[in-house]
Amino acid sequence: MIMMARHRKNKPVEEEDRIKKNNLISLSMSATREKRKTQKCKVVTVKIQSNKLNLSQRTALKMLFVEAKWIRNEMINFGENNSIFDYSCGDTIRVMDKDRKFITKERNFISAQQIQSVIAEVKDNIRSLSKLKQKGNSIGALNYVSEVKSIDLKQHGATYKIKSKTKMKIQGVPGDVKVFGLEQLDESCDFANAKLLNKPDGYYVAIVTYIDEGKIKDDFIPNTDIGVDMGVKNNITLSDGRKLNVFVDETDRLKKLQRELSRREKGSNNRNKTIKEIRKEYQKMSNIKEDISNKIVSDLKQFENIYFQDENIKAWKNKNYLANGSKKIQHSILGRVKTKLKNCERAYMLNKFVATTQTCKECGIKNKQSLSDRIYSCSCGYTADRDVHSANMMILFGKQFIGAERIELTPVEILSSTAPCGAVRRIDETGSF
Repeated sequence: MIMMARHRKNKPVEEEDRIKKNNLISLSMSATREKRKTQKCKVVTVKIQSNKLNLSQRTALKMLFVEAKWIRNEMINFGENNSIFDYSCGDTIRVMDKDRKFITKERNFISAQQIQSVIAEVKDNIRSLSKLKQKGNSIGALNYVSEVKSIDLKQHGATYKIKSKTKMKIQGVPGDVKVFGLEQLDESCDFANAKLLNKPDGYYVAIVTYIDEGKIKDDFIPNTDIGVDMGVKNNITLSDGRKLNVFVDETDRLKKLQRELSRREKGSNNRNKTIKEIRKEYQKMSNIKEDISNKIVSDLKQFENIYFQDENIKAWKNKNYLANGSKKIQHSILGRVKTKLKNCERAYMLNKFVATTQTCKECGIKNKQSLSDRIYSCSCGYTADRDVHSANMMILFGKQFIGAERIELTPVEILSSTAPCGAVRRIDETGSF
């Protein structure tokens, strides 16, 4: 009786403490949201030095992703006969072996917070599929996965921590791990969440940081403009006349590995090893493309204003463009450059219907140009390189209607619109601006 009385007496106190804790968390989150309004987000990716990992660290990193895969697949299996939102992970996990029979495995490496992130990701996937179904799209079910490539590290200081200029602590991994790239972090930045990534060439950590807008250095030459024309014949043509054609072709080693893969027996260890080597080669190609695109965009950012068009790069791989060399588009960096420019505040994107190639710079008359015409010519006597002309017209159109957001307009609306984004200067009946 005395024990029961003490329990009843302590229960209101525990409830009061819980309410106070929740209020403090709510206030902290509100303060953080207000702070983020005056900050810029930057993601910094660092690489874990594989050659500096000891055996226990290698095992832990590997098993984190293995156990994350087990949990995801068990959750999908649970959802076949139950509501997937009722799933909870225990100390043991049901895993399907190579004979497609379920066996029980113990969970030894992945933490509670990491488990929550895996479960939350599956639930988000279900919600996304549900929204697509409501819109009338044809959808399938979530499939079992052979590997998990990322794990959320939700809280700095708990799931991960920066220990020094070369060391990090990751939850679930014993000791500190050495990493490359921490010098990219700004000293005054605030740390948010991160992701532990499993790539073909090793493990990475993508760290989300926030920096106060007033502390961001944005160096550029005032009162300077640059137009960027993207195309099939010439990948990137700038309004100052420069032409950049960058292709990262498949290496001889990659071609050799692909030939080897065709001879490997399906399901064999040698085939799996070859697939891993092929993924490494593709990762190297991706790294080279990322490096080159970063350098090009960095060079463009020295201008105060950058103008480009919302080109449909994906359509350039269509068979109708094969005669113009579109086979190489998949090996170019156009998509990466376009994405990076869209994320730049001083870059302005014109709608894809803006007639930058056809409109004359001198008189404003539109002249149809075929893809084979590499020199633009007008009845008024104006001639110029087709791509350079297009890049200069982007500056002309962009200065009149500056805006980086994309607006969906029909061709008729574009010719009569004065909207600041994705519009063109209206051409009157006399053919002049």
